[in-house]
Amino acid sequence: MDLGPAVNAAIEAGLVEGEMKELPSWSKFVASPIKAKGFFVNVLKSVFEGTGNNDELNVDLQTGSVPKRRIAMMFLPENTKTQGSDNMLGTICNIAQQALGSYQVIELSGTVTTNKKAQKRVKEAIEKHPNKSILIIASKLAQRSFSIGEIDELYLAYDKGENGSTIQKMSRALTPDTEGKVGRIFSLSFNPNRDDKFDALLVQTALNQVNRNPDTTDIRQELSSILRTVDIFTCTGDGAVPVTVDTFVEEALSRKSISRVMGNKSDLHLLDPTTIKALAESNIEYFTNSRTEAVRTGKTREEKIIPATENITARKQANDLEIARKKITAIIENADIIVKGTNQTVIREALRTVEEWNAQSTIEQEFDIPYGIIKYLFEENIIKQEWINLLHKY
Repeated sequence: MDLGPAVNAAIEAGLVEGEMKELPSWSKFVASPIKAKGFFVNVLKSVFEGTGNNDELNVDLQTGSVPKRRIAMMFLPENTKTQGSDNMLGTICNIAQQALGSYQVIELSGTVTTNKKAQKRVKEAIEKHPNKSILIIASKLAQRSFSIGEIDELYLAYDKGENGSTIQKMSRALTPDTEGKVGRIFSLSFNPNRDDKFDALLVQTALNQVNRNPDTTDIRQELSSILRTVDIFTCTGDGAVPVTVDTFVEEALSRKSISRVMGNKSDLHLLDPTTIKALAESNIEYFTNSRTEAVRTGKTREEKIIPATENITARKQANDLEIARKKITAIIENADIIVKGTNQTVIREALRTVEEWNAQSTIEQEFDIPYGIIKYLFEENIIKQEWINLLHKY
């Protein structure tokens, strides 16, 4: 669902203050929900009541049906404050309750419940208000160990998130209930062209299929097969329009979703902390010293990332790890520069050609990463050769 028209209408009506006027996002909204109250009310009424002349958000129009009673759930960003006087989730739930008088809004925050008690809280509310539709709003709670079969609509109201977290959230609408239940998942996006919440689940499934079928040469084939079993739609003013397999695959590639999933699957625990630091900072000296020490001690890799020391704080380690993963993702995404540029089809042969041509500095300029580190990532199978073949169709 494209939130653009709704937020623009709220801005033009003077209902939005502060940073939400410039590059609006869910993170900005939850940081100061009162200033953007007009936007959120507009979205809620458009989605659940069909008002505001925002047909692309009217869930009844998109699904082609009007349920007697709606049991829906909405996940906000995980960084939404949920404790004490800074309980922004509570404020958001109060706004939602005011906007949707015919609904019972249920808050799931650390202020009012715990993850262990969240399911019971919701079940009791559903039973207590049998004649009301229900909207459950959460951020961190209820991602796991939370099974409410009546939930058949899920709204993802955040900008981006960890793949595993999104998959867990999606599962809340897929808990079995009655025979023939249809679970619908909506992504509420400020920029649909960059919205990749669904991509991770589908790409991960495709990679799993590739692992089971080593003869596969193109991840697009596996994605196409999976997409024939899942219905994906774009919400428009005339109702939901099915997304074709080819369109989804090309859009996933343009959003770099495939390379991002591959980057997330790279096992950085196979790298010692010094190598991770070298990759994060593009520092060949760190890397060279790390390799020299590994040869001297006979330890070429650590079992896991070591705890923080007086020289490397836990926060710095975590930051290095995040940056290193982003750089690995960039290498995967742009590996065709190395392979095609050397007229090879195998990355190891391509790297050998780079060395024969003394073109290491060219590669370093392209990636802003020391050549020795790039080569090491492929030699140690941190970046898998088959991933490059799948992504770039060699």
